[in-house]
Amino acid sequence: MTDIFDVARKADVSVKTVSRVLNGHSSVRPRTRRLVLQAMEELGYRPNSFARGFRKARSGTIGLVVRDLVNAVSLDLISAVEMVVRRHHYSLLLYDSAGEKETEAANLEDLFERRVEGLILSALGEPPPELELFTRAQTPVVGISIERWPASIPHLAETDPRPTAEAMVEHLRNLGHERIGIVVARMLPYSSRTSMYGKLLRELGIGNDRSLVAASTTEEECVEAVATLVSRPDRPTALVCIRHAFAPFALGGIRDAGLRVPDDVSFLVFGDSAWARFYDPPITVVTYDYSDLGRAAANYIFARLEGQTGDELLGGTQSKLIIRESCGPVPTGLDVKGMNR
Repeated sequence: MTDIFDVARKADVSVKTVSRVLNGHSSVRPRTRRLVLQAMEELGYRPNSFARGFRKARSGTIGLVVRDLVNAVSLDLISAVEMVVRRHHYSLLLYDSAGEKETEAANLEDLFERRVEGLILSALGEPPPELELFTRAQTPVVGISIERWPASIPHLAETDPRPTAEAMVEHLRNLGHERIGIVVARMLPYSSRTSMYGKLLRELGIGNDRSLVAASTTEEECVEAVATLVSRPDRPTALVCIRHAFAPFALGGIRDAGLRVPDDVSFLVFGDSAWARFYDPPITVVTYDYSDLGRAAANYIFARLEGQTGDELLGGTQSKLIIRESCGPVPTGLDVKGMNR
């Protein structure tokens, strides 16, 4: 039965190039596209036959694409997935999209070319077109913590995050904080969380002062942005860091401004890790169990490979607020209400 690999050999191109032609990528040169289409015609290749041919191949591998490998919380996810994969005597192919759509597309194309038998994906936004390669091949796919994900593809995520976010804001409010700043990453995966948080502040009557946002793309930018923000006369009295990987650098910015946590600035971060638990002072976090999500995702893949639906594994996990020592009362002497005017 003719498959996509036969087409690639006939056209003398890579499987990635054939997949790009199938998905209508504009990056394929017209001459290359003609060669691929001609090979498909000569071989009598049709997408449906591709799916049957692909399923015959067994690679003994499962693919995992994470969007932020430098984020410490990703390690819990990876470790849990790897443990389940190893228990089934499979190998794990791990890829990091590094917050870039082009890299994510290349990751998926490469995993497809390597004939992985299952795919676990923490995508950057809406489902990438390359996913169609896997669904057409009837390869089990499951998404983890993706903001805009179709109901047609299995997905595991945090169940309603709002109650925990409300508890976080109320915790800061009970300590007297009204000027709450936010440290954000200019990356798509964090846009929904940032929007939800800003909306929540407005609904709770605290306001959402856009000038209290320290936005950055890199760790170095994060240090500078936070230092600048907390050095202002009308500085925030508390900071919420949306991206866990940026938290150490945000703390560096606070230190560079000559301030201390929590004496001068209270600090809270989304996601938990060993460094957050053992930092001095230990960091208050909003988190949920990535290990649970990883185990459930991997078990779902193997349930599918064994002919089961795996639907019972597609629940979510509830976030929680873990209060530690990085949040304290508003510093004495700060005219908070005057700052809000």
